[in-house]
Formats: sequence, C-alpha cells, structure tokens
Amino acid sequence: MYMSSKKLKTALVLAAGNGTRLWPLTQNRPKPYLPLAGKPIIGRIVEGLREAGFEDIYVVCKESEKDMLSYVESLNANPIIQKRPTGTASAVLSAEQVIDEPFLIASGDHVMDYSIYKDIVHSWDGNNMVATKFMTDVSRFGVLSLDCGKVSKAVEKPKDVNEGFVNLGLYVVLPEVFDDLISVGVSSRGEYEFTDVLEGFSSFVTIKPWMDVAYSWQLLDAFDMLYPPDYIHIEGDAEIDKSARFEGPVYVGSNVHIGKNVVIKNSVIEENSIIEDGTIIEDSYLMPNVRVGESSKLEMSFCGTGAIVGSNVRIEPSFVESLNLNGKHCSVRRELGSLIAWNKKVADDTTLEGGSLIY
Repeated sequence: MYMSSKKLKTALVLAAGNGTRLWPLTQNRPKPYLPLAGKPIIGRIVEGLREAGFEDIYVVCKESEKDMLSYVESLNANPIIQKRPTGTASAVLSAEQVIDEPFLIASGDHVMDYSIYKDIVHSWDGNNMVATKFMTDVSRFGVLSLDCGKVSKAVEKPKDVNEGFVNLGLYVVLPEVFDDLISVGVSSRGEYEFTDVLEGFSSFVTIKPWMDVAYSWQLLDAFDMLYPPDYIHIEGDAEIDKSARFEGPVYVGSNVHIGKNVVIKNSVIEENSIIEDGTIIEDSYLMPNVRVGESSKLEMSFCGTGAIVGSNVRIEPSFVESLNLNGKHCSVRRELGSLIAWNKKVADDTTLEGGSLIY
C-alpha cells in the first residue's frame, strides 16, 4: 500500500493507436499528432500533465511514426516503442522496465479540460483508481458498474444500457499492475485490454468536459468544447484581407492566407492554408496546407492535409445515418458535408452532397 500523500511524478501516455475511424484526417499522421487549433493533441496532454506536477512523462508510440517521436522528444517527454501493438494492456506493459512507482496512465487521443489531471492526483487514495463521468449516451464507450465507489464490472459498449458511468481511459495505478496485466487474456476484439484489470479500482468522478475524438467531425466538436462562442484567434503571421469576416469560435493558423470577402464561421483553418476570395467556410475543419478556390462554400466538411477544393464548389450538408470509412461501417446520425482525403482534389464547379467521401 502506498500512502496517498506520496507525490505522483510519473505519467504514461498511450499514443500508439491507429485512429482508423478518424480517416481521412489520420491518413498521414497518427491521431494523437493531429493538430487541434494549432497544437497537436499529444502536446496538449503533455502540457496538462506538466501543469499537474508530473516530472517524468513517458509516451508509448509506434516506431514508424518518426515525426511524432521527434515531437514527443521536443516536449522533453520520453518515447517508448510499443513493439507489439496488440491492445492497451500491451501498451502499458511496454513501460514495465522503466516505471517502478505509482503512475498515472492517460490516453493520448482524448480532449478534455486537462485540469482533470490535477483533480485525480488530489483525489488519489493510494490505491488503483479510474476516472469516470456520468453520461446519458454510453453507446460508444466502456461503462463501469460501481459498488461503494469501487469498480465491480467493466463492460465495453453495452447494448442494453443507455446511461451510466463511462471509463475515461485515465488511471492512477500501483506498479504491481504490471503483474496483473501479464495474465490478461485476449478479448473478443482480439486485443489485450487494460480494462480487464479494473475490478476493485477506486473511482474518481468528474463533471468537467471530456471527449474521445473518434471521428473527423468530432475534432470540431472538441474545438467547440474547449473554446467559447466568441473565441477568435488568428496567428500573427496569417495574411487576412480587411474585408474578411469571422464568427466564432474560429482559429486561423500560422501562414494562412484569407482573401477578400471571405466568411469563416465556427471553423478551424490550420497552418499554411489558402482561402481565396468570396469563399464561405462554416462548421468545418481544414488540416494544414489546404487550398480552397474562390466563391466556394464548405459546410460541415473536413479536409485532410494538402486537399484542394476548386472554385465555385458547393458542399451541401444533409443528415447522414452512417458511412463506410476506410472499410469500416461507422454510425454518423448527424448533419454532415464532405470528407476530403489527404492531397485529394475537388474540381471547379462541383456540387457535393452530404456524406460525400473524396479519396
């Protein structure tokens, strides 16, 4: 037993996932390395951990993601290569040789009010602990059954439950957890799941904002969650014509060029992008190096890095029930415009219906 007064100084961030549901934004970069209003998600996480007092931060990565590995090192965090990407239990076990004290485990792709890290540290009782939040729609999450504040059962995406306490993928654990993980068997999804050892964990309940960004459109939802409606941020080296108009929340990244009479509403325009004269961008997310021609209108659309949208293009959103994303059936059930993949082009004078996939 560790005393809860013992300072927690070590954190492990799990960032080796594929992010396949976030296609096409993850075509050329892993999900934790996606920019969110100018800063990669993994950068926001490490920053939040530093503010919570963590000194030694380890990040589990894929060896093939060289750019993210370099970025993690630039944050003065320590990358750990997950040699066998076979689930969250395997990811945690990757750190067995370097961590020998109580530590925090965080998912590398969750967006939240990162002061939650401070909260769970202050609430830690010296035992294994999991963060949770009550939600009225648990269809996409793991759900925890609690008995006197402790986990009695963990169920992944239960079909017969509408509301409950969701597993936030945030834990404080004792080093003995490594021994428990060695005996974890393969789940129905063919992976070794950390959630198989949650029984008996203490629970920490938060009401603060938290989001698992699973799909492209949820990256904009995360932006809206973090920033107030009147938020408008334009990086200093962006070139903005004086006739352009913005309705928040809006983020305009570094070295972006925005032409005459452009209107940007509730959208993110990442670095090195160009929006030509007379174009309207609304409820959309543009990754770096996107170009949109003149007199076009994009609504509820999501453009991968290097995408080119021609002039006089119309993307008209509609209610979309589901999509096939990169070979996987995904429930959407919302208004949606178009998803445009990395380096793909939409020709001039094109009209795209809601749910169109350009890849």
